[in-house]
Amino acid sequence: MYFKRQLEVQFIESEHVELLFKQRYHQLSSACEDHLNWQILKPLDGDDSHYFQSIRIPSTDEQKTFDELTLALTKVLIDSLNEKRLNKLIAKDKREEIKGSILRLQVALESCGCRDAESHISFLRQLQNLRSSSVAHRKSKNYRKVAAELGVEDQSLRQIFSRILSEALAFLDYLLLVVRNHSLNI
Repeated sequence: MYFKRQLEVQFIESEHVELLFKQRYHQLSSACEDHLNWQILKPLDGDDSHYFQSIRIPSTDEQKTFDELTLALTKVLIDSLNEKRLNKLIAKDKREEIKGSILRLQVALESCGCRDAESHISFLRQLQNLRSSSVAHRKSKNYRKVAAELGVEDQSLRQIFSRILSEALAFLDYLLLVVRNHSLNI
């Protein structure tokens, strides 16, 4: 790969999950524009754009870096869900009882007949729990529970974040498929 990329100056598809994540995020944005005329993940404005730029596999196992990356990924994938537009995919009588962007996404996908979202919704909830128990609040018993579910005791923080980012990439791939298949019709 090095030879083709550096010496022959050929384009080679990256295998780095952080690069694939960013590539897929931009592809999803383009697909949303082309197929929906609205963004399922609202673009981050100038004050928050650094969160997207900072997403990467950490080079160390420092807790501070892991927490910052967890926060960044949560901002990009969960806090950016376009709840206003997702609401339009949900029956009016159900909208009031839905609390939280993850549940709103789940109900919207179900309302549109989208299948196979369970693992992605579960991933988003786990990511949200990780942020809530580590970054947003003091670490407590809940953090240890979430950390145990992620295998923090058995793996390095770099390995865990790499796995989290791979799941985030799979989530973006799922959304891209849903958007391109015109499954989110109002």
